[in-house]
Amino acid sequence: MKNLEGGLFILSEENSEGHYGNSMSTPIPKSMAHAVVAQERDLSKVIDQSAGRPNVREHDGASGFLRCGLLDRQRAFEVALLAALAPYP
Repeated sequence: MKNLEGGLFILSEENSEGHYGNSMSTPIPKSMAHAVVAQERDLSKVIDQSAGRPNVREHDGASGFLRCGLLDRQRAFEVALLAALAPYP
């Protein structure tokens, strides 16, 4: 599933509030949002630093890390695909 990617959606730039990851709109900590937006750092590098291990995106993904492993990247994409298919019964 390398074609499916996450990202960072910025809901409001004025007050630096409302920064969410694209997978099921996962809220990310303000410090991570600041590192990505204000410091222009790559989200994957910020997640790796926070996790204390490299290449989190290839395993748990940001959503898996932020959800403490309760919903990993693979399962998040499976759920997203199922939701996308809902209009086609």
